[in-house]
Amino acid sequence: MKLERVERLNLTLSAGAVAATFAFASPHVATSLAIGAALEAMNFGALVRGARIYLGGGEQGSGPWLALFSVRFVLLGVGIVLAMNAGAHPIALICGLSIAIPAVLIDGWLNRPEFDAASAGEWSVPPPDDESWDRYSIWRPTALDEEAELAALEARAASGDASAEHDGVEVSEAKERGGVGEADAERQIDG
Repeated sequence: MKLERVERLNLTLSAGAVAATFAFASPHVATSLAIGAALEAMNFGALVRGARIYLGGGEQGSGPWLALFSVRFVLLGVGIVLAMNAGAHPIALICGLSIAIPAVLIDGWLNRPEFDAASAGEWSVPPPDDESWDRYSIWRPTALDEEAELAALEARAASGDASAEHDGVEVSEAKERGGVGEADAERQIDG
């Protein structure tokens, strides 16, 4: 079985943490950390393999993914309970269980895409008084198409649809305020 790069980094960090704990703490604390790291490595490996299968199209639908997700957490919970009942040091166990977090962060940082200085100009922020801010909503990552929104609201209102209200802003209010975008902004400020 071939381990992913992040899994190898996770095992390296786990081994380093266990070795450092054996060097600087009691064997009880180091063993507890090793148990937590072992549980975490198995859980993390199952997560990586499951995500690879699910995102690669190997599983259809979310049913098998959720079932394996649940089984994985039940097994992890059973492992934690057994370790605690066996007398594991709780803080060392939690530290061992948490080693995947820095491994993922470090792997993400080391393998981030290169910064393209040529395209950086496209990311400039317009000045505060620019008109484009009136067409932008933080709730939608694209600029608002006010005319299309108003037309859709009017069509729903004309058909007698009870949902012709746009998140508390009726069509008439939207027209009075100069468009759906301003009404949305007003509603966002109010509440």
